[in-house]
Order: sequence, then C-alpha cells, then structure tokens
Amino acid sequence: MLVAGALTACGAVTDGTRGAGEPTRSATHTATTAPTPARNRAAARQDARALLGEAVVPGGAIRRSHEPSGDRGVLDRPAQVPALADLVDLHRWWRVPSSLASVYRFVKSHTPSGGRLDGWGRRYPRPDAAFVDFEWPPVSGVIQSRDLNIELVRLGAHTTGVRVDAQVVWIVPRPWSERIPGDVREIDVTRERLGRFPRVTVRATAQAVVRELIAAFNRLPIVQPGAVESCPFGIGQPTVIFAFRLKRAGPAVARATYSGACGSVDISIDGRRRTPLADAQPLLLLTERLLDVKLIGLS
Repeated sequence: MLVAGALTACGAVTDGTRGAGEPTRSATHTATTAPTPARNRAAARQDARALLGEAVVPGGAIRRSHEPSGDRGVLDRPAQVPALADLVDLHRWWRVPSSLASVYRFVKSHTPSGGRLDGWGRRYPRPDAAFVDFEWPPVSGVIQSRDLNIELVRLGAHTTGVRVDAQVVWIVPRPWSERIPGDVREIDVTRERLGRFPRVTVRATAQAVVRELIAAFNRLPIVQPGAVESCPFGIGQPTVIFAFRLKRAGPAVARATYSGACGSVDISIDGRRRTPLADAQPLLLLTERLLDVKLIGLS
C-alpha cells in the first residue's frame, strides 16, 4: 500500500524534522490519468523532490550548495545508481558538526515518513565513509522504484559530510498501439515439444475466455529500457506460442512467444515486432487454468 506521506513534504532538512514546504502533489494522483512517458517522467521528478525533503539529518547541519571540501571526492557522485535508463536522481549536500559515528547512528535511527530501512554499513574499502538507504513502495504503472541514499564521510574528528540522493526510476508505459486488438475471436496456444513432453495445441473460442486472456496480455508491462534480467528459471522451460485470430482458423493478427528466458514474451502485431513484455508467469498460469493445459513447470 502506498503511504502518501512519503510524497507530501519538500524543502531542506537541517534540524531533525522534515521541511515545512507546501505539500507536493504525489505520483499517486498522476497515476489516475493515462500513463505516458512524459507524465511518468514528470511524476518521478516530482516524487524525487518530495523524497529529498523527507530526509532527516541532525540538528545543526548546514546545507551546502556544492560538495563539502575535505571529502576526498567521496561525495562527488552517488554511492550507487540503478542500472536503468529511466532514472531521476536529485541530490543535496550538508556539513554536520558531529562525528561520523554520531551522524551515522542518527540517520539510521530516523526512518523518513512512509519509508523502510533497506541497507546500511561502511563504504568498503573506506573506513571513513558509511551509507544508509531507505526505500518506498512503487507506484503501479508510474514508478518502478523509489529510494533515498544517504552517504556520509568523515571531514574531521567532529565534522561529517552528507550527501542525500533521491533516486526514482519511472516506468516506460506500454503504448496502446502495442496491445492485442479487442476484436480477436480465437486464441490458439501451442506448447512446443520439450524432451518427453509432446507438442500440444489448444484453442480458446469461448468469448469470455478470449476476453480474459486478451485483458491479461494487455496488462503486461514492457521490458524496461536498460533492464538487465537474471534468468534462473529459463532452463528446461518449453516454448509457448499464442496466435490471436479475428475469426476461427483465420490468419493471426498477433503472435506472442514465451521461450522461458527471463519470463519475458516476444510479441508481434500485424507482422511488426513490438517491445517484449515482462512478468509473463502469471499470464501462463492463468492460461493453464482457463484452458486446462500444462504449459510450464514440466517435470
């Protein structure tokens, strides 16, 4: 469940409390309109500003407009960056008149509103630097991940430099032109031969089943630009092919192929290859239930 409080405050934090700026319109409100790349990007930037305002630093912290001197370059860039193209990263610096250990304990024990402590520790191999990470729930169809990364470095015996990065990865929505047509009347599903399991084809013509499968396909997100997928379950999975037809035994207006690799689906509509679809496992399980056929998890 999305906690709206994580999106409602903005402004610098210097005294152990959140900023008292005007409430920021949250990404959840933006999600009520049809997502587009421009809307999602704008929502991510707005959300990053709000998350940045949720950071809590010790009293006496002095906001800096540039990297604090004496940090030996530790705070010149984020400690970590998501390996995705669609990232908004906004940051701020502070100089705190307290020891590294004291600031580290304070930041780690003050979870921002709506967030969750996600990681903490020393910045290997530097004994004079540490980090604390917080995360917030994603926003369906709009924002994939929302993180606040706080980097700390010793500037002196009783002085600590702080860098806070709000990192929000926005979702590239699936274009309407890449959805299965609603006037499809038949779906043929083929599980290709795998070892001792023979090739099997089943046909969906009951319109309630056809509509449910089309709706499930059209809910699938696209594989995001720059995504690096791990594929532990692809080995030994059969290829499953969906053919969508406007009439019984007619030509296919769309085809989708699941090859077991990374859970993604290659899809073509009107003979043109489209962006692969992600998170296909629930779709395959639904197809198994509706058509009473075993497609994956063969043993």
